[in-house]
Amino acid sequence: MSSRIRNLLVLLALALQADAATPGPATPAPLLEGNLLKNGNFESGVAGWNGMGNALILATKGNEPVHSGKGGLACIGREYSAQVPRQDILAALLAQGEGLYDFEAWVRLAEGSASCRIVVRLTYGGTDYYVAGAKGLVSSNQWTKVASDSGIYVSWAETLTAAVLYVEPMGTLGDFYVDDVVMRKADSETKH
Repeated sequence: MSSRIRNLLVLLALALQADAATPGPATPAPLLEGNLLKNGNFESGVAGWNGMGNALILATKGNEPVHSGKGGLACIGREYSAQVPRQDILAALLAQGEGLYDFEAWVRLAEGSASCRIVVRLTYGGTDYYVAGAKGLVSSNQWTKVASDSGIYVSWAETLTAAVLYVEPMGTLGDFYVDDVVMRKADSETKH
Protein backbone atom coordinates (compact mmCIF):
# COMPACT_ATOMS: atom_id res chain seq x y z
CA MET A 1 0.00 0.00 0.00
CA SER A 2 1.37 3.42 -0.90
CA SER A 3 2.23 5.85 1.88
CA ARG A 4 -0.30 8.33 0.49
CA ILE A 5 -3.19 5.84 0.81
CA ARG A 6 -1.98 4.76 4.25
CA ASN A 7 -1.90 8.43 5.39
CA LEU A 8 -5.41 8.98 4.06
CA LEU A 9 -6.65 5.89 5.90
CA VAL A 10 -5.01 7.07 9.13
CA LEU A 11 -6.62 10.50 8.75
CA LEU A 12 -10.00 8.89 8.08
CA ALA A 13 -9.66 6.63 11.12
CA LEU A 14 -8.71 9.59 13.32
CA ALA A 15 -11.66 11.62 12.04
CA LEU A 16 -14.08 8.76 12.70
CA GLN A 17 -12.59 8.24 16.16
CA ALA A 18 -12.94 11.96 17.01
CA ASP A 19 -16.54 12.00 15.77
CA ALA A 20 -17.42 8.95 17.86
CA ALA A 21 -15.75 10.50 20.91
CA THR A 22 -17.70 13.75 20.64
CA PRO A 23 -20.36 13.57 23.33
CA GLY A 24 -23.90 14.10 22.16
CA PRO A 25 -26.53 15.87 24.22
CA ALA A 26 -28.36 13.85 26.85
CA THR A 27 -31.75 14.89 25.51
CA PRO A 28 -32.92 13.70 22.09
CA ALA A 29 -34.43 16.27 19.72
CA PRO A 30 -38.14 16.75 20.41
CA LEU A 31 -40.60 15.98 17.65
CA LEU A 32 -42.08 19.47 17.92
CA GLU A 33 -45.51 18.12 17.02
CA GLY A 34 -47.71 20.50 15.07
CA ASN A 35 -44.82 22.88 14.44
CA LEU A 36 -45.50 25.18 11.48
CA LEU A 37 -41.85 26.23 11.25
CA LYS A 38 -39.34 24.55 8.98
CA ASN A 39 -36.45 22.96 10.87
CA GLY A 40 -37.34 24.48 14.25
CA ASN A 41 -35.05 21.99 16.01
CA PHE A 42 -32.08 22.76 13.70
CA GLU A 43 -31.33 19.09 13.11
CA SER A 44 -30.87 20.04 9.43
CA GLY A 45 -28.46 22.87 10.17
CA VAL A 46 -29.95 26.32 9.58
CA ALA A 47 -32.08 25.35 6.56
CA GLY A 48 -35.20 27.55 6.48
CA TRP A 49 -33.57 30.28 8.61
CA ASN A 50 -31.56 33.38 7.72
CA GLY A 51 -30.07 36.34 9.57
CA MET A 52 -31.47 39.85 9.53
CA GLY A 53 -28.88 42.50 8.65
CA ASN A 54 -25.27 41.50 9.19
CA ALA A 55 -26.08 38.79 11.73
CA LEU A 56 -24.30 35.56 10.97
CA ILE A 57 -26.24 32.43 11.83
CA LEU A 58 -24.40 29.16 12.15
CA ALA A 59 -25.38 25.59 12.90
CA THR A 60 -24.09 24.32 16.25
CA LYS A 61 -23.34 20.71 17.10
CA GLY A 62 -21.05 18.53 19.14
CA ASN A 63 -19.57 20.48 22.04
CA GLU A 64 -21.26 23.74 21.11
CA PRO A 65 -24.48 24.68 22.94
CA VAL A 66 -27.56 22.75 21.87
CA HIS A 67 -30.72 22.37 23.93
CA SER A 68 -31.70 18.99 22.54
CA GLY A 69 -30.78 16.69 19.71
CA LYS A 70 -27.53 17.29 17.86
CA GLY A 71 -28.18 20.69 16.29
CA GLY A 72 -28.85 24.27 17.30
CA LEU A 73 -28.35 27.78 15.96
CA ALA A 74 -25.74 30.39 16.94
CA CYS A 75 -26.26 34.06 16.10
CA ILE A 76 -22.99 36.00 16.13
CA GLY A 77 -21.51 39.29 14.98
CA ARG A 78 -24.50 41.49 15.78
CA GLU A 79 -24.05 45.25 15.38
CA TYR A 80 -27.58 46.18 16.43
CA SER A 81 -30.38 44.47 18.35
CA ALA A 82 -32.56 43.50 15.38
CA GLN A 83 -29.79 41.45 13.73
CA VAL A 84 -31.29 38.10 14.64
CA PRO A 85 -32.33 34.75 13.13
CA ARG A 86 -35.64 34.76 11.29
CA GLN A 87 -37.93 32.57 9.24
CA ASP A 88 -40.49 33.50 6.59
CA ILE A 89 -43.89 32.29 7.87
CA LEU A 90 -46.17 33.82 5.22
CA ALA A 91 -47.18 30.49 3.66
CA ALA A 92 -47.88 28.92 7.08
CA LEU A 93 -50.11 31.82 8.18
CA LEU A 94 -51.99 31.93 4.89
CA ALA A 95 -52.60 28.17 5.09
CA GLN A 96 -53.69 28.23 8.75
CA GLY A 97 -55.46 31.59 8.78
CA GLU A 98 -55.98 34.07 11.57
CA GLY A 99 -56.34 32.75 15.07
CA LEU A 100 -54.63 31.82 18.29
CA TYR A 101 -51.00 30.68 18.00
CA ASP A 102 -48.52 29.33 20.53
CA PHE A 103 -44.85 30.33 20.30
CA GLU A 104 -41.80 28.96 22.09
CA ALA A 105 -38.03 28.87 21.76
CA TRP A 106 -35.16 27.72 23.95
CA VAL A 107 -32.56 30.49 24.18
CA ARG A 108 -29.15 30.87 25.80
CA LEU A 109 -26.79 33.86 25.74
CA ALA A 110 -23.04 33.53 25.30
CA GLU A 111 -22.55 36.03 28.16
CA GLY A 112 -24.71 37.84 30.73
CA SER A 113 -28.49 38.01 30.84
CA ALA A 114 -31.20 39.90 28.95
CA SER A 115 -34.87 39.95 28.16
CA CYS A 116 -35.73 37.99 25.03
CA ARG A 117 -38.79 37.92 22.82
CA ILE A 118 -40.25 36.03 19.91
CA VAL A 119 -41.74 38.49 17.43
CA VAL A 120 -43.98 38.09 14.40
CA ARG A 121 -43.76 40.89 11.84
CA LEU A 122 -46.82 41.05 9.57
CA THR A 123 -46.96 43.22 6.45
CA TYR A 124 -50.26 44.26 4.92
CA GLY A 125 -51.47 47.46 3.29
CA GLY A 126 -47.83 48.48 2.80
CA THR A 127 -47.19 48.72 6.58
CA ASP A 128 -45.34 46.47 9.03
CA TYR A 129 -47.16 45.40 12.22
CA TYR A 130 -45.47 43.63 15.12
CA VAL A 131 -46.96 40.94 17.36
CA ALA A 132 -45.03 39.96 20.48
CA GLY A 133 -45.27 36.17 20.43
CA ALA A 134 -43.54 35.55 23.78
CA LYS A 135 -41.13 37.12 26.29
CA GLY A 136 -38.74 35.88 28.93
CA LEU A 137 -35.47 36.51 30.76
CA VAL A 138 -32.54 34.49 29.42
CA SER A 139 -28.91 34.10 30.52
CA SER A 140 -25.63 32.37 29.78
CA ASN A 141 -26.04 30.02 32.77
CA GLN A 142 -28.64 27.73 31.23
CA TRP A 143 -31.16 27.24 28.43
CA THR A 144 -34.39 29.14 29.08
CA LYS A 145 -37.76 28.49 27.47
CA VAL A 146 -39.31 31.67 26.09
CA ALA A 147 -42.98 30.92 25.48
CA SER A 148 -46.42 32.48 25.20
CA ASP A 149 -48.48 31.67 28.29
CA SER A 150 -51.89 31.29 26.72
CA GLY A 151 -51.46 31.85 23.02
CA ILE A 152 -51.34 35.02 20.95
CA TYR A 153 -54.10 36.07 18.58
CA VAL A 154 -52.60 36.77 15.14
CA SER A 155 -54.75 38.63 12.60
CA TRP A 156 -54.45 41.01 9.68
CA ALA A 157 -56.85 43.63 8.31
CA GLU A 158 -55.94 43.41 4.62
CA THR A 159 -54.21 40.95 2.30
CA LEU A 160 -51.16 39.63 4.09
CA THR A 161 -48.11 40.19 1.85
CA ALA A 162 -45.24 39.21 4.18
CA ALA A 163 -44.77 37.53 7.56
CA VAL A 164 -41.58 36.80 9.46
CA LEU A 165 -40.90 35.22 12.86
CA TYR A 166 -37.72 36.11 14.74
CA VAL A 167 -36.08 35.57 18.13
CA GLU A 168 -34.54 38.72 19.65
CA PRO A 169 -32.60 39.25 22.88
CA MET A 170 -33.12 42.90 23.83
CA GLY A 171 -30.58 45.27 25.34
CA THR A 172 -27.55 43.23 24.26
CA LEU A 173 -25.55 42.81 21.09
CA GLY A 174 -23.90 39.66 22.38
CA ASP A 175 -23.87 36.30 20.65
CA PHE A 176 -26.67 33.90 21.51
CA TYR A 177 -27.97 30.40 20.82
CA VAL A 178 -31.44 29.20 19.84
CA ASP A 179 -32.95 25.72 19.65
CA ASP A 180 -36.35 24.01 19.49
CA VAL A 181 -38.36 26.95 18.10
CA VAL A 182 -42.08 26.27 17.73
CA MET A 183 -45.06 28.07 16.20
CA ARG A 184 -48.28 26.10 16.24
CA LYS A 185 -51.93 26.91 15.77
CA ALA A 186 -53.70 26.64 19.10
CA ASP A 187 -57.14 25.11 19.55
CA SER A 188 -59.94 26.73 17.61
CA GLU A 189 -60.79 29.06 20.52
CA THR A 190 -60.36 32.72 19.66
CA LYS A 191 -58.93 35.53 21.73
CA HIS A 192 -59.76 39.15 21.01
